[in-house]
Amino acid sequence: MKNSENENEKKSASFFICRIASIIILAVLFVFPFSMREKNLLQPELTSEILYPYKSVLYAGTISPLLLRISWCALYVIPFSAILILITIFLKKRHKKTVYFSLLISVTVYLVSTVASMMTFANTARWFRELP
Repeated sequence: MKNSENENEKKSASFFICRIASIIILAVLFVFPFSMREKNLLQPELTSEILYPYKSVLYAGTISPLLLRISWCALYVIPFSAILILITIFLKKRHKKTVYFSLLISVTVYLVSTVASMMTFANTARWFRELP
């Protein structure tokens, strides 16, 4: 009887640690920079603008590639996913698949927007040297 209670306590502790760690990771992804604008080849002394996910909607109107616009607007899935995971902590029924699916979508959107930004803006070796 005591073994099953200890196992339930261990499972519940790992359950909360995994949920809280994933929320922290998603918050960090949403706050830290994910890319940088292209370098101006005619004026090398100018620095490029660093792009943040929470400002991505502001940037999306000034770019032309459609994939980049869609991926930057989709970055707002990250905070919604963190809120969904936070809500599942307080629900009695275990929503393991929902949490994993929302994490998968959030990380995929983040990676797609980062790679799309690199494909669009990485035009010189200086761009890579000046990344934060």
